[in-house]
Amino acid sequence: MQNSKFRLALSAAKEGAEQNELPVGCALFYNGILFKTEHNKTNVNEDPLAHCELLVLREFIQTHNNVSEYSMELYVTLEPCVMCYRAYSDLCDETQSVSIVFGAYNEIFGMTKVFRNGMNTSLLYRCIESEEAVEIVREFYKNNRNIRVGQVSGESTSQNR
Repeated sequence: MQNSKFRLALSAAKEGAEQNELPVGCALFYNGILFKTEHNKTNVNEDPLAHCELLVLREFIQTHNNVSEYSMELYVTLEPCVMCYRAYSDLCDETQSVSIVFGAYNEIFGMTKVFRNGMNTSLLYRCIESEEAVEIVREFYKNNRNIRVGQVSGESTSQNR
């Protein structure tokens, strides 16, 4: 059984798939309270930077004056890319704590693949190896064969964290 917080991210990913977006979804919590769920919107926004992780973070920062008062938890269906990792890594200096729980490793662009030994030690992260998260992405690429397929898996050769 998946964590109920992670299930919110899965629901957001499915919503994104219905809108022909790469089905990555997330749920951002602060001090244990749900702030918002989101999915990628790179197509609808015509913005290659409209990753769900950045969309919720931007909105949170715009609506909360003092982020130092908060502990942040991000549940995301796919391991964040380097760009999204960096945004949350930088946030570690301003908040009480930041943790990322992701459903599947991104073997090409994922933060643990690219940085390997250079991760911010203040940022807590772990992969819960969700087969459902992997299947959502597989199904998307199966139905959108003209899109470049990346490697997405619930397993990694790197050590689970």
